[in-house]
Amino acid sequence: MEFICLDYSMELRLLMGLAGERSRILPQPESSTDTTYESKRYRVYAARWLVLTVCCLLALSNSMLWLSFITLTDETREFYCDGSDCSAAFFTNQIFQLVAVITGIGGMYITDSYGIRLSIMCGTTLNFVGSLIRVVSSIPSIDNSAARQALLHTGSVIVASAQAFFLVLPSKIAETWFPDHQRSLANVLTFIANPLGVVLGTIVPSLYFSGSIDQKLTVIPP
Repeated sequence: MEFICLDYSMELRLLMGLAGERSRILPQPESSTDTTYESKRYRVYAARWLVLTVCCLLALSNSMLWLSFITLTDETREFYCDGSDCSAAFFTNQIFQLVAVITGIGGMYITDSYGIRLSIMCGTTLNFVGSLIRVVSSIPSIDNSAARQALLHTGSVIVASAQAFFLVLPSKIAETWFPDHQRSLANVLTFIANPLGVVLGTIVPSLYFSGSIDQKLTVIPP
């Protein structure tokens, strides 16, 4: 790169924004091939793997919450509907798909406008609060089945709202935190987190409630 020394009068004219003077004062390259561009170099941090791990775990937990009731249709109906056919497990599954469509644009806007940090905080908070409400809905001392269903579906709506952030974050984290040769790996790892959460969300509840329906219902008083 060529450095050009200017006297004070030249610097003053350039600082005053005299574009005409700039072209006359500074030597121009003879051709486009003479112009050199300094390549940008970015520093990568080891903490990028921690950020990626956090994003993967959040996406995995959200997917688990999505399908945690779908394999326990009989148990869910017995506990939340007092044995009647209210399709609580079915509606819990559908809520996630409906809310994700509605809140998807909002998650994209917040991530693009305010950054990864706020997006992760919003998704984590919604995931935690919604999960907590769903846990409250399973307290046996709540005798009113309508109240149980209201708490269950309210928590599901909140958890489903977090999905809008977790669907946008993977590509944003790969673009911001990782160099070019590692972005594909980062995207693949975050992509795997969602189907892995689906697998765990369908298998773990079934393993926990192993045995006959009568045995399962003994741990959940009607």
